[in-house]
This record gives sequence, structure tokens and C-alpha cells, in this order.
Amino acid sequence: MRPIGSGHRARIAWCRGAFSLIEVVVALGIFTGGIVAALGLFGSLARSAGADTEAEAAAMVSDLLASRLRALSFAEVAALLLANGGSAGDGSPGRNVFFANLAGDKIGQSVDPVWTGDNREKFFEIALLRNEQLSPPARDGEAGWLAFTVRVRWPAYRLRPDGSALGLSEAAEMQVLLLSGSVRR
Repeated sequence: MRPIGSGHRARIAWCRGAFSLIEVVVALGIFTGGIVAALGLFGSLARSAGADTEAEAAAMVSDLLASRLRALSFAEVAALLLANGGSAGDGSPGRNVFFANLAGDKIGQSVDPVWTGDNREKFFEIALLRNEQLSPPARDGEAGWLAFTVRVRWPAYRLRPDGSALGLSEAAEMQVLLLSGSVRR
């Protein structure tokens, strides 16, 4: 009598339970492809994390500007809300344009004494744009509030390879954050 599990049938069952060399090579190829694809995601995740950090800093800077605006009188805020799209018309920043550094500890208009030297530290460009549909300039004398949009764009200045500021970045090169705001009388 033969013991159970021995013989020809046991050999066939054992052979069917193993993987062939081709199956192992194909499985390793699929595994390697998956690992390479996963590693490729890390670069885009790192870039995305950097962009998120800058967007968070932009939101923080806009909050700082909002606190500065609350300290101003209604007339001073109305004077800042020029309807010139954020420039003085000659390519230079208008009165309603502020700049802030990436850390958010420096914020001010282009001519403010907080900015010394060249424009390297000016990372965020912040423009206050009046919402003329809700707050027409002609009604400033009787209006109870002013509506505006805060446009935060970055990087404000392009840098040369040596690190010095080259000039205002083109709009197509910038990231933008738009926030609505209002000031009550």
C-alpha cells in the first residue's frame, strides 16, 4: 500500500504549486515599474508642497495687510483703492500696491522705508482693487462700506543667476491668490 500524498499525483500537485522562471521575471518587471512610478511622484509632491507653502504664506501676508487696513481711516482706505488696476500707468506700482517678503515680516508700499536696497526681498505683490460695482467711487462720501479684491501674486520679481533682482515678473510666470475684502465706515 502506498502512503497518501506520494507518487505521481503528488509530483503533479507540487509542480502546479510553483512559479516558473518566466512568471517570476514578469512579476519582478511589474513590481519594478510600480516602484519607479511611485518614485516619480515624489518629485511632483515636493514641488506641490513648495507651492502650498508659498500659498499659505500669501494668505498670511493678506491677513497682515487686512490688519493694517483696519488701522486706517475710511478715507485713507478709499484713497488707496484706486481704479488703476494696480499700477500708476507708467509701469511703476501704484499707491494701492504693496509688497511683502516670503517670511511675511516685511510689508509695505514700494517706497516705504522697510525696503532697503534692491527688490530681492519683495516676493509678494499685493494689489488692492476696488469693486466698483459694489462700491462706486462717486458714493464714497455716503457709503457705509467699501468692497475690494486683494490680489496677491508671486514671485513679484525675477532674480538673475547672481541673485540680484531683474524686474517685475510677467503675469504668466506668477501664481495668484484672490481674496475679497471690505472696510466699514
